[in-house]
Amino acid sequence: FNIIYFPVFIIGLLLVAFSREKQEDEYITSMRASSWMKAVLLNFGVFLLLYALVIVHSANPAPVVGSLWTLSSISIIFSMVSLLGFYILIFRISHYRFKKSAVYEE
Repeated sequence: FNIIYFPVFIIGLLLVAFSREKQEDEYITSMRASSWMKAVLLNFGVFLLLYALVIVHSANPAPVVGSLWTLSSISIIFSMVSLLGFYILIFRISHYRFKKSAVYEE
């Protein structure tokens, strides 16, 4: 039964991430693209940092290389969640700032 939770969680994140706004215009579309780019870069940076921390803090690099299969499977799962999470967070913050600015008109 626990096998159902993760795909449902990912589908829920996808629905939240790519649902349309009430007023979807060119600026919102460019904001989505910018947020996606920032999320990909942030996700890549987090993975580089985590990988560097694993390599640097290991006394013997051989066990780290031996456990790369486990590390890569965990990173794939984390990547699916973190990329969508970073995108939603960045887009919602920029959308909130846009709505609060003087440029936004109802």
